[in-house]
Amino acid sequence: MASPSPLLFVVPMPPNVTNRGARASNNWRQVYCDKKAYCASLDLIATCRRFATNSGIAYTIPPVPSAPFDRATIHSTMYLGNAMDDDNAMARHKHVLDWIRRAGYLVDDKKKHLRWLDLPQQVVKRGQTYRIELILTPELSGRPRCAVDVRPLNTP
Repeated sequence: MASPSPLLFVVPMPPNVTNRGARASNNWRQVYCDKKAYCASLDLIATCRRFATNSGIAYTIPPVPSAPFDRATIHSTMYLGNAMDDDNAMARHKHVLDWIRRAGYLVDDKKKHLRWLDLPQQVVKRGQTYRIELILTPELSGRPRCAVDVRPLNTP
């Protein structure tokens, strides 16, 4: 059985969840409203399947699979104006991953179902369209999650 092909998501940069700035509010209601607005923008892009920006970058969201993936791996490249700490870069993906789960691509975004291949890569250049490019690769359910052969050395 062939492995399903990877899905490429090109989405706008989500609102910052951690370092919101001196004047920005970390109030739960404001964070929730920001998440709700961001998810609505992803819903719009998903409806259009392809949404061009002023700079020519096309946000894209692939069609939802017939059944959510039970297990998947993820790789991310972030296009930013300034470099981020790794922990903040991971936190910046929260709204995107929640939306991907809610939209029906994944069963859940817990560690059991979603495995990061590495920390998000960061491409820093001012003036570019700030975005996240995610590659979501489904794994076959029966495939072991460990690449190391754990058999004893003397066995064939």
